Amino acid sequence: MHKHPIPLAPLLVAALLALTAGCTSAPERAAKTTAAQPAPAPLEWPSPAAAQQGERKALVIGNTAYLGNWSLGENPLNDAEDIAAALARVGFAGQVTLLQNLDKRRFKGAVRDFSKGIRPGDEVVFYYSGHGVQYGGRNYLIPLGAVRQVAVKEHIDDEAVSLDYVLDALKQARVTVAVIDACRDNPFKGLFKGSATPGLIDEGGPDGALVAYATEPGRQAQVGKGRNSPYVVRLKQEILRPGQDAFDLFTRVRAGVSQDTLGTQKPEFHSRLNGRFCFSACEPPEDPQRLELARKVAELEAQLAEAEQPPAPIDAPPGPVARTTAPALSSAAPAQAPMTGADQAPEPTPPPVGNSQSRRNPDTGLQEIRDRLKGGGYGPWMAALPGGRFRMGDIQGGGHSDEQPVHEVRVGPFHIGKYEVTNAEFAAFLNARGRSPTQGQPWFETQAEDSDSRIIERDGRFVVESGYADHPVIEVSWYGATAYAEWMGEQTGQGYR
Repeated sequence: MHKHPIPLAPLLVAALLALTAGCTSAPERAAKTTAAQPAPAPLEWPSPAAAQQGERKALVIGNTAYLGNWSLGENPLNDAEDIAAALARVGFAGQVTLLQNLDKRRFKGAVRDFSKGIRPGDEVVFYYSGHGVQYGGRNYLIPLGAVRQVAVKEHIDDEAVSLDYVLDALKQARVTVAVIDACRDNPFKGLFKGSATPGLIDEGGPDGALVAYATEPGRQAQVGKGRNSPYVVRLKQEILRPGQDAFDLFTRVRAGVSQDTLGTQKPEFHSRLNGRFCFSACEPPEDPQRLELARKVAELEAQLAEAEQPPAPIDAPPGPVARTTAPALSSAAPAQAPMTGADQAPEPTPPPVGNSQSRRNPDTGLQEIRDRLKGGGYGPWMAALPGGRFRMGDIQGGGHSDEQPVHEVRVGPFHIGKYEVTNAEFAAFLNARGRSPTQGQPWFETQAEDSDSRIIERDGRFVVESGYADHPVIEVSWYGATAYAEWMGEQTGQGYR
């Protein structure tokens, strides 16, 4: 079979840096330091699972009182206050530190002091609202006073606070979350030759981090005409929405902001999460309609179970039970060795029963059969499994909404291939059916087309390279696997898939 990469979900440190910035001037607002208070209205849904270890803590910083035309007006402070309030409502109550209009000394001191209180099991959110720039392949958060202090671009590293500095200070937390909502208009652009690149770059983040940006790299975010920027309008709504994790949250924020700005601002986020993190409850409140649907599903499955025929006794001739077999993905070792020694001695193969041969495996006690082929010979050995039942869905909690409702599934008795499909078996199929593609899609590749393949096309016939007849077949497409199963069904009168 062709090999396809499987995307891996990233670990749980989400760095949510928010550089919230408007682009209009306004009178300077005095520096202010305060602690966010929990909203008085109680939540109508549970806070995130109490089983989570550690505490939930947040550091929220909003900067706006820059000199001259670089002042950002009221929005960065409004955005920081509203995000702090939203976090307090979803389990960060009493642990949200809101700071505003910080110079470099106070900015770094706030990060340093906050980091001292972090424990390995904590979930941490860091939010920044203000100016930010990119320089030398790094992102910088701009404290007050930096616009005046930076005379040449090389001073940026000394007078600004790098994003790396913040992430490194918070790395001991189990979860670190950050959001970047910035005007991204470079206040130092006059120091660069030619035109300075606007906005920030997507630095990604450390393993287990999620870094969210208000717009695409090198683009400018909008300030908004109301109390908040378009990004925070959507973000604070989604923070309060239960039943979604961080990936779902930022996907919804992206879609909402893009819609609100007619496609001119498209937020991005870089996730390296290796687990699930939710701002609000990971599961939505119980929906009566969902509960009723789950009850009806359970009733229907119970009715279907009653209608099922009990499996035949282990020694009875096999009935028309669906077989399951498919070509293998690997070519590591021989799949089915010749029948010798211990494989034969304990119990000789019984005489044919109908169109099948059967035997009992002395190690597993399972019945094994192989069907007679119309073209002569027998198909692969199949092991008879009795079927059973299991609970499908999010039985442990913390899963996605599409994993609900949890329900019981019953699987009837079936047979499954004891070994992978071999090169010899697949070549026999090819010689019987030819090399007819399905919907224009090829079934497999010969050795002439892929050197890993062990099947050779010679004078219109398919032969197997010497020594590889019993090795698992490889370089088979999904279409080829399906065609092989259909052919086995035609040859045996059984249902293969």
